[in-house]
Amino acid sequence: MRKYRILAYWIATLTILYLTIFAVYVKRFYDAKLYAVSHLKTIWLDVFPSNETYVEVDFSDFIKDVYVDGSVVLVAGSVGYKPSPTVVYPSALIAAYDVDGKLLWRHVVINPNVSSEFNGLEVYNDKVYAVGTIGGKAVIYVYNRRGDFIYTISLPRADEFIERGLEVYAWNNSLYVLTSRRILRMSFSGDILWSINLTGSAYFHSGVVYLVRKVADRLILEAVDHRGKVNLVANISLSEWMLSIGHGKAHVDVYDLCIYRGRAYILMRINIVSECHILLAIYDLRSGDYNLMEYSFSGRDHGGSVATANDAVYIAGFSYVKGWRKPLLIKTDLNGNLIWIWIPNLTVPSFSLVEDVDVVGDRIYVAGCTLNSQGMNSAFTMCLEEFKGTFIIENFVEYVLKPFVAKLTLLAPFNITLLPLIALLYVAYRDYREKRWRDFVISMLTLLAVVVATVYFIRPALSDLTLLSYE
Repeated sequence: MRKYRILAYWIATLTILYLTIFAVYVKRFYDAKLYAVSHLKTIWLDVFPSNETYVEVDFSDFIKDVYVDGSVVLVAGSVGYKPSPTVVYPSALIAAYDVDGKLLWRHVVINPNVSSEFNGLEVYNDKVYAVGTIGGKAVIYVYNRRGDFIYTISLPRADEFIERGLEVYAWNNSLYVLTSRRILRMSFSGDILWSINLTGSAYFHSGVVYLVRKVADRLILEAVDHRGKVNLVANISLSEWMLSIGHGKAHVDVYDLCIYRGRAYILMRINIVSECHILLAIYDLRSGDYNLMEYSFSGRDHGGSVATANDAVYIAGFSYVKGWRKPLLIKTDLNGNLIWIWIPNLTVPSFSLVEDVDVVGDRIYVAGCTLNSQGMNSAFTMCLEEFKGTFIIENFVEYVLKPFVAKLTLLAPFNITLLPLIALLYVAYRDYREKRWRDFVISMLTLLAVVVATVYFIRPALSDLTLLSYE
């Protein structure tokens, strides 16, 4: 009996050593904030440029807008065009994929002197409208669904459009062009029906342009109807909002706006000393009730775009992980409660961000920019889908157990980690049967110590995974 007891104690000691290795993997995993990666699976990924004609140009390569129209995924942005070995032009890019990621068509608009880019997309009556700045002039390029160029629409006073991105929407046989400074309603031939000078982040919803802006300590939400009439929706004290979440006079910046089911979802960033957190304000347009939700994962998190679909809110941006900027996607319910986060490891290290997100059915389309293996900036488009299984088990197996088992097999067979419990239970059972009560107590205390050690080492994993469990 003594030899079994010695064997059991020896295996228990060895198991604690293995659990220490296990804890190292768990800590490394959660310190890197990768615990939500496996919640989404990649359906397809296209990194652009992909040949020698289109090349990276410092940090000017990006996808700014992704738009899903039926079975076609459209993207717009900028890429370096290289007509010769010594010449590179930052040029406007528009491309179309099918839902499986196959490239249908692609166009690059080049201006030899000034950087060009497309910022926004719209599809209306089988025509694709891409708005951007080409050679310093704000224009709308019109294509058919096959990618054939049809004509352009010039926008007035182009200098006012270049500071920030353009957006274009079509409704009731007219075009709405939104910028950070002006709102235009135009005919499809380019005639201006009305123009309003307004600043802020704008969102188009059912013929109404909603605009949110910060004025001193106030947050102003306005609505512009199809006739160009401006109506005040809300005038809110930011300091009161910040006090309600315990931040007092923290600095707040407004980035994006979305309207969904009678609510305004206002995406902001709050700066607290050396940190910045994502702030989502949910404002009920009917009752005036509001709710503030704050998200912080690395302490340096930024949300640049917000979208709604399937009774959920999606926030796109970036988060700094160990000094490198990683793409960030957040999913919450309509009340702002966190469902999951996604911080992919596109390249290691990387300096990346998600510019835009669109959701259709079960698929999530994201676009932005990331460093490639040569350290140059590349644009990317990605299609994701949520796992249907158990979130906790998928993460735990993929990012904790698998690396641990790989390391463990270098030291001893994996089944040795089950031996301490089996051996200790057997010893305790023999002590109980033979009524050696003193030895039985010692065996049970040793078994309890092993169980406590196991729970202690895996507790961070269980805690964090439960926090982000699938709802």
